[in-house]
Amino acid sequence: MKYLMKFSLFALILSAAFFTSCTNDPNMDPDPQDVTDDLTSNNSGEWIITSFIEDDNDDETSKFSGYTFTFEDDGTATATVNGNTTIGSWSDGNDDSTTKLVLFYGNDDPLEELNDDWRVLSSTDEKIELTHVSGGDGSTDFLTFER
Repeated sequence: MKYLMKFSLFALILSAAFFTSCTNDPNMDPDPQDVTDDLTSNNSGEWIITSFIEDDNDDETSKFSGYTFTFEDDGTATATVNGNTTIGSWSDGNDDSTTKLVLFYGNDDPLEELNDDWRVLSSTDEKIELTHVSGGDGSTDFLTFER
């Protein structure tokens, strides 16, 4: 009886570990609807860029110091700094079996650096991590928004 009880407990723990680890698979992209919900939750609250790494290792985060970003349900994206607002757009979806966030803020520096189709690495209503591989030279950019 002790053996059966120990075996059952071991099987239960093993099953829980297996099913828990499957839901946190780092190779699975977030669902686009989850990204939409995360971006627009908290009454469309403001986001800031906490990291922008360009060309594999060039930290350009300071270019976005003072900027706040909002993402509305209708696809409108705004970037505001020192009382000046730039209106852009955003959309999400799947492309090449990956969840993407497409940003467009026009051609003014530094916001034009955000214009791309970003792969969503992770998404919560407090933090969204993105990456983009350049089609030109193959360099990788990383972008993180946080509330």
